Amino acid sequence: MLLNKKTKLSVFILLTLAVGTSAFADVVATIPVGESPLSIAITPDGDYAYVADYTDHNVSVIEVSTNTVVKTIPVSAPVNASPVDIAISPDGNYGYVAVSVAHSADDCVVVLDLSTNTIVRTIPVSGPSWTSRISIAVTPDGKYAYLSNYTHGTVVAVDLSTNTVVATIPVGVRPWGLAITPDGDYAYVANDTAERTVRVIDISTNTVVKTIVLTWGAYDIAIAPDGKHAYTAPNGSAVSVIEVSTNTVVAEIPCYTHFEDIVITSDGRYAYLASETSYLVLVIDLSTNTAVRMTTTDVSTSIAVTPDGNYLYRTHNLINTVSVMEAYVDPSAGIRDLIALVFSYNLQQGIENSFDSKLENALSALDAANAGLRQDAINKIESFINAVEAQRGSYLTDEQADELADAAIDVIELLSSM
Repeated sequence: MLLNKKTKLSVFILLTLAVGTSAFADVVATIPVGESPLSIAITPDGDYAYVADYTDHNVSVIEVSTNTVVKTIPVSAPVNASPVDIAISPDGNYGYVAVSVAHSADDCVVVLDLSTNTIVRTIPVSGPSWTSRISIAVTPDGKYAYLSNYTHGTVVAVDLSTNTVVATIPVGVRPWGLAITPDGDYAYVANDTAERTVRVIDISTNTVVKTIVLTWGAYDIAIAPDGKHAYTAPNGSAVSVIEVSTNTVVAEIPCYTHFEDIVITSDGRYAYLASETSYLVLVIDLSTNTAVRMTTTDVSTSIAVTPDGNYLYRTHNLINTVSVMEAYVDPSAGIRDLIALVFSYNLQQGIENSFDSKLENALSALDAANAGLRQDAINKIESFINAVEAQRGSYLTDEQADELADAAIDVIELLSSM
């Protein structure tokens, strides 16, 4: 069957749409870790997750393939050292643990050799009365680490080749999370309610070159892999979208509560936000800047996503666990796959009317899903299955009919779970 240009354009437009529907998230594993896990990071190859256990003074190493703790690394020096945040080097060789020591000036970065899961060096980043609110990020070339100091309103730059602090940068009141652009040129620092700003640091000079005023404060910030936009985890009712080229807020995405951590998938399609005070994970489709809330069973202190984008790992400091849950699946993606499957059969022109019917039902279901009409979408997919069965053994082989029906049933199951 041949499609006219109008139909092809309609298909293209519909295939770019996303669904905004609430869903209950499936937890596939719950992993006991040390006491008060505050942060988690996953290696670039997706093989291991590293968890900063604040109260237990150690780092738990989780093997992702089995979702079990395979190593516990004590952070024993200085005394009462508490891991707060952790970052993995871009090459996956080292882990950098931001360590806080209460009521002292002994804070440091503990460097882990990830091939042996041992501490290979400790870098002092001492400053008076540091706090547990420390975030760490590593530049894409692996040469520098940047740490925020919530109490004193600064960011510290550490040269990882010399193990020394090379700059202390004032960034305003109460900086929390920070992120570095993919080109390594700038660091973006989120400030919470006291200022409601994001400070932009020029890494070549270690100076603040821009202050971006937000409607809501920000606990954390993440930058899309293409480097074009930054997204905040807000202390308020909307995620701020910052255009990096102009350092201006270009959109606000309603989220109705605040979130403390944000991570973006490696393909740049979705952002996930975790809340320490609500039972929600917020999912943002970055192609449309629309949000869907996924209900969970507990609050989260941090969140990480596997490099393939299939699973989320969340820390729960109140119950000392890491939960693993399936990543968000867009129902319209299943319908897009269904349409692509129909096209792939290259059915002969003689069954044009039947093919048109199948395609119309699938496209109508996509329209309904995008409008939030779940049952209508389910009904139209069921009509699609009926049309497939009517052609089984004639214009569709049993194998083709089974493949189409199975794909359609998967979409119905997904829509039914919403």
